[in-house]
Amino acid sequence: MRRAHARAVEAAAIDFGLVNRSRDVYVSNEGLAAREAQNARNAAMLESTIAHNLDTDQEFTLAELSAKGPANKAVRRAELMTRIAGFERIAIASAHAGLFLTITCPSKMHAFKVVGPKGREKAIRNTRYDGTKPDEAQAYLRGVWARIRAALARRGISLYGFRIAEPQHDGTPHWHLLVFYPPQHDKTVESTVRRYALEMDGDEAGAQEKRCDFKRMDAALGTAAAYIAKYVAKNIDGYKLDKDLIGNDALETSARVEAWAHSPVPADWRAAGDDLARAAPRRICSGRCARACACGAQRREPRRKDRRARKRVCRVGSLRQRARRCALRPRLPGASRDIPRRLAHGLRRRSGREAGRH
Repeated sequence: MRRAHARAVEAAAIDFGLVNRSRDVYVSNEGLAAREAQNARNAAMLESTIAHNLDTDQEFTLAELSAKGPANKAVRRAELMTRIAGFERIAIASAHAGLFLTITCPSKMHAFKVVGPKGREKAIRNTRYDGTKPDEAQAYLRGVWARIRAALARRGISLYGFRIAEPQHDGTPHWHLLVFYPPQHDKTVESTVRRYALEMDGDEAGAQEKRCDFKRMDAALGTAAAYIAKYVAKNIDGYKLDKDLIGNDALETSARVEAWAHSPVPADWRAAGDDLARAAPRRICSGRCARACACGAQRREPRRKDRRARKRVCRVGSLRQRARRCALRPRLPGASRDIPRRLAHGLRRRSGREAGRH
C-alpha cells in the first residue's frame, strides 16, 4: 500500500509538470518530504530502543549500533569504494580492460527536455513523451541490460563490476556502469552494448551521441575508484562535492537522489557481476549423471561424501539407464512433471521396435 501510494504521488507530480530542473529536481517535494519524515521516524525509534547484553551487562541504543554499519552513510560510502577497489585489483591481476559506460532511455520516456545555451538552460514539455514513469523506465533499462549480457554470454564473454541507477533532472533513470572483461573482447562488448541500447528509437536525433557513451579506463588518468567516486558521493552523502551538474548544492542533491532511490524505482547500486551469475531457472536433475540428460535438465554435482557417484556415467544411447537414475525435480511453476513418463514411453517404443527386429 505504501509503495503504491508513493508511486501514485510521483506519477501525479510528473504529470503535473512538477519534476524537472526548473521546479523539483529529481524527485517531487512531496516525495522528498515523505522520505525525510520516514528517516525521522526511524531515527526516533532507534534512539528510543535499547539493546541489553546479558553477558556483559552493556547497553546500547539501536542508533549507536546502526551507526557502526552501512546504515551510516559514511560507512556505506567507504564500503562501496572498497568493493570498487577490490574489483579493480582483480582486473589488474587478470590483465582485464575496464570500461565506464552510460545507458540512457529514449527521448519519448522523458516528460521534459532541456533547451537553451549552456548556463541558461530551461526545461520544457517534451511533446513526444509517451507517459512512461520512472519505475517503467527502470524496467526498460533492466531489460536492455539483460539482453546485453545474454548476447555476450552466448559468445562466452563475462563482465563484472558495478552499475548504478541515477535520476536525470525529470526523474527518468539512466545507468552508469563500470565493467571489466578480457581486453580481446573490447570491440565485441562495445558493439553489443550499442546494438541493444539503441534498439529502440536508435535513429532519433542525438541517439548515437547521448544515449550510449563509452569511456575506456586509462591508468594514467586515474583508478576505477576515481572514475566513479563522484557518482558514489552524489548518491549517498555529497562527500567532497560542491555542486551537481545542474548547479544545485551537493547536500540537497544527495538528499533528493536518496529519496528518489527509495521511491518505487529499485535500488541504486548493484554489482553488475551478480546479474551475470544469476542464470535463468533450470530444471535440476537429481541423478548421478556425468552428462546432461536427454530432457535438457542441468546436472547436479553429487555431494562430496558420495565420491563413487562421480564414476557413474549415463550412456548417451540408453533410455533405460536415464529413466532409472534420473528423478527429475521441476524448479519452475508450471514446469512439466511427466518427464520420467515420457522417458518410459520412449523406452517402451524402443523396446517394441527391438522386439520387431527379432
